[in-house]
Order: sequence, then C-alpha cells, then structure tokens
Amino acid sequence: MDLEKQNLIKKINNGLSLKDVPEIYRDDDEVVAAAVILNGMELQYASDRLKDNGDIVFSAVFNNGLALQFASERLRNLDTFVSTAVENNGLALEFASDKLKNDINIVLNAVNNNPDALKFASEKWQKNPVLQNANKEVIETLNNLSYELKNFEYLPLEYFEKENQEILDFAMDIVENVLQNKPTDAFHIVYRKEIYELVEKTIQDKTKELEENAKAKDDLNIEMA
Repeated sequence: MDLEKQNLIKKINNGLSLKDVPEIYRDDDEVVAAAVILNGMELQYASDRLKDNGDIVFSAVFNNGLALQFASERLRNLDTFVSTAVENNGLALEFASDKLKNDINIVLNAVNNNPDALKFASEKWQKNPVLQNANKEVIETLNNLSYELKNFEYLPLEYFEKENQEILDFAMDIVENVLQNKPTDAFHIVYRKEIYELVEKTIQDKTKELEENAKAKDDLNIEMA
C-alpha cells in the first residue's frame, strides 16, 4: 500500500468522508472498505463498481442497513445482503427488490426489527391479517416457523409452482386460525409445537390431495387413450 493511500485511510478513520477524497480513491477497494466499515452510508460515494462488490456492500449494510439503497440492483436482489440489511434496520426493506419484498423470511426479519417495515413489503404481505396485527413475539414465532418450513426436506416440492411459497401460505393461514382462538398478547413460544403439528398435517393432507388428483388425471388420460 502506497504512502498516500495509507495517509488517506488514516484520515478516513479520523472522520474524513469519501465525498471529500479524490475520485480515483472512491474506486479503491481498501479505501472504500475502510469508510463503509465505520459508516455504511458512505457507500453512496463509492464507485458503481464497488457498489456491486459483495464484500464492500456487506460491510456497509452490516454497519447500517439503510445503505442497501446505494447497492447495485443485482445485490439488492440477493437475500444475503437484504437479510443482513433488514436485520440491522427493518426499514431497509424499502430498497429490496420486488422479489425479496415478497419473500416471507425477509419480510418477517424486517418487521421483527421494525413493525413499520411492513409498509414496504409486497401488497400480499401488507394485507396479511396476521402480520398486520401481530406483536413482536408473534413475529419471532412466525419467523422460526417459516425457517422450519423451508427446511422440511422430505416435502415433494415439485407439486408447488413456486417452491415453498404455497407451503408458507398454508402456514400463514393456519397461524391466523390459531391466533383467532388465542389472544394475540398471550401467544407464546409454547404454542410453536402446536403450530408446527398443524402445519405439517395440512401440508401432508394437501400433498396427498395433489397426489390423488395427479393419479386421477393420469388414469383418465389412460382411459381416453
């Protein structure tokens, strides 16, 4: 590292902003990294190349989730960066791609950090009555539930058009039914097992139904052949 760069990084560590450094250094990995580690919002002054650099952007959103707004479109569509951002500041959901605004895990992480983040979710989740009325404890439980569901490896996912999305939709419907029968403020971790069992049964029933429908369709095709 040359002496000029060393001195510049020392100045950044002492509070110098990237906006006040020569433009050539705004495209320097080491200089920009030093800045965003201290203040993620400094990402706005980085070059376009570094706004698309995974290491730089991760450091920025880890420090300040709102720095996501300055990341490249590509990185704002990757859940690693968006998850890190919304866990730091739920309102960073505003700057996620439309695809990730519709990802229930991302939305739950954001709302868990800041309930106001729900207004930046996709219309589908904004209108979801469970998310509209749930308190922090419920959101944490839903977050764990969605994680569990996404790790059910034995499910025949080929039956679902959008991988796990329909499974999560079933889960949300079931959770809503549970909440209708239990006061929201009394909802607690002890109910998780009950919810998991209900979800699993619903998924199994739906899977069986889809398998039977598929078999009936195949049988009909054979008869008509």
